[in-house]
Amino acid sequence: MAQIERGEARIQRRISIKKALDAKIARYKAPFHQLRIQYGTSKGKNYTEEEDRFLICMLHKMGFDRENVYEELRQCVRNAPQFRFDWFIKSRTAMVCIPFLFISSYFLF
Repeated sequence: MAQIERGEARIQRRISIKKALDAKIARYKAPFHQLRIQYGTSKGKNYTEEEDRFLICMLHKMGFDRENVYEELRQCVRNAPQFRFDWFIKSRTAMVCIPFLFISSYFLF
């Protein structure tokens, strides 16, 4: 029974993140350039705001709940011209992107 409740909580969390992502992106005409993320005091030093903005906008564009979205997101980063010489973000694996996107989803609310 506890496993079912955890699964239901996970589903509800994904739904709330998707709604927050949709609402945040809808506020801007050009979210790839205008999107602002309020970090507070817990901003890590791993990603820049431009990288965060790109990842969040692409996640919204591709669909948050698709099966291979993180692997496709990684390919988009590798092919994006603005990250041509950014070896840090280009070398990230899909498994590294998953926790980042869940952490950054807290900043959407």
